[in-house]
Amino acid sequence: MKLWTSTLHLLTLINTSLSYRIKDTENETKPFVPYEQGFVSTNHHDAYIPAHSIPNPGYLTQLTFHQNETQSPSRQRSCPNMIGPMMEFNHTSDQPIPKYYCTSPFHGYCDRRSGVCRCNQGYTGEGCEECDEFSFLLGELCYKKHYCPNDCSNGGDCDYRTGECKCNEYRDGDDCSQFLCSRQEHCVECNEFECLKCRDGYSLNKDGNECVPCTRFDPRCNRCNSDECLACIDLLLLSIRRSGPRLYDPELPFDEKQRQLSKSIPFGSQSNEAFDEAEHYRIVSTESDPTTTIPLDLAALACDQGLDNDKRFTCRRVPVSNKICGHEGTIQWSSPEYTVYENEGHVQVKVVRSGGGVGRVQVSYNLHDISTDHAVKDVSPTAFYTTNQTIVFEENVIEKTILLPIHNDMMKEAKESFELILHSVWGGAEIGNQRVTRVHILDDEEHECMTFASSSIQTYLRGEIPKVQLQIQNCDTNRAQNQLFAAQVSCRTSGQIHFVYLNTTDRLDIQNQLPSRTIDAPIYFPSIKRRGDYLIEVSQLSPQGIQGTYYLNEFMTNDSLHFYRIDQAVNLTTTHASIRWNGFISSPQSSDTCCSIQVKAEYYRLWIDQMLLLDEWSNTGSKKSSIVFFDFSVINEPFVEVILEVRNSKTVILEWNATGTMTPIESSHLFHKKLVHDEPIQISIV
Repeated sequence: MKLWTSTLHLLTLINTSLSYRIKDTENETKPFVPYEQGFVSTNHHDAYIPAHSIPNPGYLTQLTFHQNETQSPSRQRSCPNMIGPMMEFNHTSDQPIPKYYCTSPFHGYCDRRSGVCRCNQGYTGEGCEECDEFSFLLGELCYKKHYCPNDCSNGGDCDYRTGECKCNEYRDGDDCSQFLCSRQEHCVECNEFECLKCRDGYSLNKDGNECVPCTRFDPRCNRCNSDECLACIDLLLLSIRRSGPRLYDPELPFDEKQRQLSKSIPFGSQSNEAFDEAEHYRIVSTESDPTTTIPLDLAALACDQGLDNDKRFTCRRVPVSNKICGHEGTIQWSSPEYTVYENEGHVQVKVVRSGGGVGRVQVSYNLHDISTDHAVKDVSPTAFYTTNQTIVFEENVIEKTILLPIHNDMMKEAKESFELILHSVWGGAEIGNQRVTRVHILDDEEHECMTFASSSIQTYLRGEIPKVQLQIQNCDTNRAQNQLFAAQVSCRTSGQIHFVYLNTTDRLDIQNQLPSRTIDAPIYFPSIKRRGDYLIEVSQLSPQGIQGTYYLNEFMTNDSLHFYRIDQAVNLTTTHASIRWNGFISSPQSSDTCCSIQVKAEYYRLWIDQMLLLDEWSNTGSKKSSIVFFDFSVINEPFVEVILEVRNSKTVILEWNATGTMTPIESSHLFHKKLVHDEPIQISIV
């Protein structure tokens, strides 16, 4: 009897709850009761229409067992903010079903099995007691937000029921973006009658009726009042170069557009490296800096050394955009690399500093060989008129250009390179990222085009004028007409040596010929008259310097040879034990009789036209200079050969008074020899 009663009661519960299907019963083919739809309102008038509630009560509140059995505890759980049970009818059943909710039937339902609230759309929180971010609270219910245009431009409040802005005072428009005060483009705060505050980078003019940019004081001024600039910044810090200008930003000044950065900064970059080269500008005015009397843009200078062939700098005005915003500067090379042909004589390198030229600063540099030849010193760290490797920027100077001698040689060689490295800055400046520049020296020997037709022994009868044939190959005649030659003739029997100076324009009849691939012309030697065997070495005379051979001992032995090069002038300090210079000096055009030639050194000897004119090689006294007079008009030749040897001398100068005062002999009057043919030409007079 007890078993039947319990079974009947259980079947009654099954039919009522429809939570289980039992085989061979009428419920076997019936589906589970579907969850009911939840609810969120889009209109506050239908907030009480049930929708999207998903009740799942699980077990009944209490299960009844036989009176003699122990009653089992409830297997259901409670939810936060749970209310219920609420007896509701389901469309599939005539019996009321108990349902449980969180906060209210409109907020969410309670899953009694897990004790977790399942919130309806628009609600959130453990007990579904809050509105989510897309909904707003009206009364006790949440409604979907209707968003306003442009979020009301931070100038008003949005009515989420209608999606319309309620603008603040002195704002107007659908999105509250329009000012009702003075109609100023850059005004951000105003009253009914006038603008009270301008956006960053602008200020009211003295009349107070217009917002004008702070760049009127300086392109780098970004905070000001009607009378003066209050703060300066680097335009890079405004992200103008990093992410593009804002619509109201003024156009960048010309020198900011040309500003070179060592790194490529993509738009929108947030990396700290994007600002590594930012500079800190400050206001520089006559009040804060008494040395400044005029705006920076009217005082900026660029200075070039060597224009007057001495160590002085020649300065000129250059445009900059700085007016009152400046600093001591960031110093760096203007270019990461330079290229020069070795026969150009020098390379011009430029050092620049930013900041508008505030204060006096200086920086030093070193020269580092990379691939220059060990036997030929292709470059010197300073020009011949100075030994100072420190560059000084005086007040207002923003650029300095210096000349470095490039020494030519007579060898065909590959491209050579060296580096210039900035270091040891002084005066408050800094060294920029482009602290190293590389100079490439290109060989010029590949352009040579003079050769001899033959180097075999040629025999002449006494009385004939010996000649050799010169070929000019792969050159245009205009270039060939300007070639100069010196032929050294030595007689084997008498030991006589003399030079014959040749000018292709005067001695070779080619100036009226059309350009061609090969030009043949004879060179005559009328001075060779005596019987004997002769060797003739013909050299091309190349301007811009004489050859210097540097030795590590004072005896000038081959095993002590350090290097050789073409020096543009003999005016230098040295640590070498001995040096020999040999080449040619051309006659100055300014004087018919010339000139006094002076040597300044410790121990030296000087040959001119194969005559030893000065000899202080064993000088034991204090004499450090000697003068000799040489008259070019006596020899009636455009060139004279010169040989200068020095030893144990820190300073060496070879100078003359061709212009009235003693000055180093310029490179335009110094020549060196380049052999036209590797083997000397042999002739025999019988």
